Amino acid sequence: MTMASIPLEVLVKIETRRSDLAPLIHDLMATDNPAMQAAIEQRLATAYFNGPTDLTPEETLYLSACCAGRKYADVDRSSLH
Repeated sequence: MTMASIPLEVLVKIETRRSDLAPLIHDLMATDNPAMQAAIEQRLATAYFNGPTDLTPEETLYLSACCAGRKYADVDRSSLH
């Protein structure tokens, strides 16, 4: 079984603070299809950023990679400066 790229502790934080996103998190945890996981992660990240956010700055940066269809934490830090 493949795992989502977003760490479980981040998913728990999101679900705890944004219960409206629980169905997406549950869908993510229920699939082991990598393409489906990537699509759900992208939808989850985009939905998260379209509402109140409460992750740490680092978690927020890492989650933003999912908005672009990349894995959690797949960011190019050199382009941030």
